[in-house]
Amino acid sequence: MTPNRTTRVLILGGGFGGVYTALTLEKLLKRELRRGEIEIGLVSRDNYLTFQPMLPEVVSGSIGILDTIAPIRRLCPRTNLYTRAIEAIDLDRRRATLAAGVGSRQLELECDHLVIALGSATSFAGQAGLVEHALPFKYLGDALALRNHAIHALEEADIEREPTCRTGLLTFVVAGGGFSGVEAVAELNDFVRSAARSFRNIGPEEIRIVLLHAGGLILPELPKSLAEFAQKLLMKRGVEVRLNTRLAGATAEAALLSAKYRGIPGSGRWATAPLSWTPARAILARPRPNTPSARDGAPPRTSRQACGARRNALSPSRRSARWDRWVTARRSPRCSGSNSLVFSRGGSGAPCT
Repeated sequence: MTPNRTTRVLILGGGFGGVYTALTLEKLLKRELRRGEIEIGLVSRDNYLTFQPMLPEVVSGSIGILDTIAPIRRLCPRTNLYTRAIEAIDLDRRRATLAAGVGSRQLELECDHLVIALGSATSFAGQAGLVEHALPFKYLGDALALRNHAIHALEEADIEREPTCRTGLLTFVVAGGGFSGVEAVAELNDFVRSAARSFRNIGPEEIRIVLLHAGGLILPELPKSLAEFAQKLLMKRGVEVRLNTRLAGATAEAALLSAKYRGIPGSGRWATAPLSWTPARAILARPRPNTPSARDGAPPRTSRQACGARRNALSPSRRSARWDRWVTARRSPRCSGSNSLVFSRGGSGAPCT
């Protein structure tokens, strides 16, 4: 540390990686922080940390919204929080440029040490139509959007008399049989079937909840006996499990499966994040490791070129240039998710699409 000069640590990303980095630094550097020798800054689009493994429970309402989040300022009281998006990183000048906020202007932050904990971003590559007809399931807002979408689908199905449209409204497809997909389809199934009892014109036999999985058994992360038990339990509760089935894409009317399977009709869009997706609308949440996430402080993705430019800017070959220290932290990718199609890629990394 340089005498009489504050050493600045800047953390990009307000997820588990970024917040726990700040927490650890606050514990290890208590004296230095008290004396003003160290300054910690954290950039995040949100001022709260979301516990993503509990997002499926938000869809069903089995837990409250506030039970899944924690204010970052309360968790890290000695860290300066900047609730902005990141526009650029200048390695030579050791600066990060943050986007303008409400009624404010751009902000440049200087730093001596940089921690990149931007997590991952949902990728729709390889599945045509998912960008237009799927909903992601990665953030708190996605869980609420999915819940509202399911309610809206039931409302429409209750007054719809045309059989094809009615079938689509009551069909929900979740793609991906890993932890995220199974959690999402289980909570979605419970919520939709429970809510449907309040609608006079919807019978339980009309509701179709489908789980697609590319492997021969769901939950490949678990021992075979436990995975088989979970699969039987899902089927007993009304979930249609389709194994060795890949999602090829989606349209406004159907979830498209690989060549030897028929499309599953649907009328909605549903896609999820680190973690789940749902109904004949498709829900796609397939984060790409090492890709900055807009919600975690990264700039919004506007085009493939822009995304590629950011990846180049943060490539390993440039990380070491003129930096005293560069730490990269990332979350493990988790995904999930069809009235909608929900696409989920489990934590095992096994192909689910």
